[in-house]
Amino acid sequence: MNEARRFVCGLALGILSVCFLPVSAFPEEIPIRVDGRVVRAHPEESELLVDYLIPATGEYVRQMFRISENTGFKDFKKLGDLKEGDLVSLDYYDRKPIPETTYIILMPREKVYFTRQEIAGALLQIKSNSKK
Repeated sequence: MNEARRFVCGLALGILSVCFLPVSAFPEEIPIRVDGRVVRAHPEESELLVDYLIPATGEYVRQMFRISENTGFKDFKKLGDLKEGDLVSLDYYDRKPIPETTYIILMPREKVYFTRQEIAGALLQIKSNSKK
C-alpha cells in the first residue's frame, strides 16, 4: 500500500512539473541551415544577400538575411569581409519580414590537398619535436 501511494505521488508530481514548466523551458524554434553563395554584403544595414539551392525542389533562391549583434562568425571577422561569390554556410531563424542569422561560416574557396609523403613527413616532424 505504501509503495503504491509513493508511486502515485511521484507520478502526480512529475505530471504537475511538466504541466507548469515555464514556456521558455522549451525551445521555440530550431535554426535552419543553408549553404550558398554571397551575392552582396551590406555591413551598414547588417544584411547579407545569398543565393542557395533548395535540394528538395531543385529551386534556386535569392534571400536577404539580417545579421544581428548575436550572430556568430567563423573564419572571418566582420560582415564587410565577405565578398561576392564567397561560399557560406549559415544558420537562421525564419523571422518575418527578413530571416535572422545565428551563425555564418565562410567556406574555403580552394581545397588544400596533401600527399601521403607530406602527411607522413609532418607527423614525423611532430613526433621528433615532442621527444625534445
